[in-house]
Amino acid sequence: MSVTFSYVILPHQRKEDGTNFIRIRVTHQRKSKYIKTAISVEPADLTRSGKLKHQGKIDLALDEIRKMREITDKMPTYSLSVMDVGEVVEHIRVKLEEGKGFRLNFVQYGRKKVANMKESTGKGYLSSLNSLVRFLGHEPDISELSVKMLRDWEAFILKEGKMVLNVRTGALKETDKRKGVGCVRHYTSTLCALYRMARKEFNEPDRGLFRIPIDIFEYYDPPKAKPAEHRDIPAEWVQMMIDQRAGLKGTERLGVDVFLISFALMGVNIVDLYTMGKPKGGVLHYFRTKTKDSKADREY
Repeated sequence: MSVTFSYVILPHQRKEDGTNFIRIRVTHQRKSKYIKTAISVEPADLTRSGKLKHQGKIDLALDEIRKMREITDKMPTYSLSVMDVGEVVEHIRVKLEEGKGFRLNFVQYGRKKVANMKESTGKGYLSSLNSLVRFLGHEPDISELSVKMLRDWEAFILKEGKMVLNVRTGALKETDKRKGVGCVRHYTSTLCALYRMARKEFNEPDRGLFRIPIDIFEYYDPPKAKPAEHRDIPAEWVQMMIDQRAGLKGTERLGVDVFLISFALMGVNIVDLYTMGKPKGGVLHYFRTKTKDSKADREY
């Protein structure tokens, strides 16, 4: 039931220049498969019969076998008994990959995702990524992101002045006006969305492969925004608008009418008011523009 290993050089895999790669033959239940290594061999490394004679490369091949044997030695006997050689090789590949460490330029990954978003949505994501680069001074690998980094970035955002774009030159200039908690929540929430996209894309739980094992955003709480101050309009003001609207003209009449319609429709957004059709049977039907593409019922 045990798995056996040996290093081999397959003549039919030799390249035109005579070089080849050492492969590890994995045998289980009398069937074999091969795992290609990164150890290259040249004709001078072989005997006339094609066997490996270069001691340094023999030692490297034996070290690869040692790593693979350590993996299979830890496998439960029953699991091995029901696995074929292909499944054993796949298990070895997964475990070897875990040990190499996963690398991903998080900013470049984020920009690729932004390219497939709506322009208005993507701008917010790019602002977050640009802020992260300004904070760190470089484009980080995803392994550099941590809870402590998020908290330090939060402090940086609150201290950094608001950025203003010079339309003529395209340059960003920092102003004296500071960013608020809302900006922190926006930046960290978009970064969280990209981070979780990466976890979903690169983790393979069915193979036991977790390249991004920890969701750092489960342990980070952004600062809470202060409740907005309620500025209720007195009922007398609303009644005054109703009573005097007939005498108004131009933009004054338009502004009062838009307010009264929105008020009567329980605060409908202006963009929805603009795009909705005529009433049907005395009832207005419309989809919320803000969420119509993100929810199954389109917020009817």
